[in-house]
Amino acid sequence: MSKRPSKPIHEKLAEIGAQAMTAQEQPTPTPRSAQSLSLSLNDIRAAALRERANIHHTIADLEAWRAEVDATIAFLKSVGQ
Repeated sequence: MSKRPSKPIHEKLAEIGAQAMTAQEQPTPTPRSAQSLSLSLNDIRAAALRERANIHHTIADLEAWRAEVDATIAFLKSVGQ
């Protein structure tokens, strides 16, 4: 009979995920202050480009996480067989 691990695998995976989340540099949101109505078109374009860059960065982070999750699932399936 095999010895039961001290923690179930889902608890270990949750700990690993929590450690990875705290290890990553968390982006600090830019504070949104009241802006005057005299914004130029260039100001609006620059702000839109910054927001777009933030979105692309977030998508890249999520895709990296998906790749890690897929690799973990594949590993766990291979160990379970």
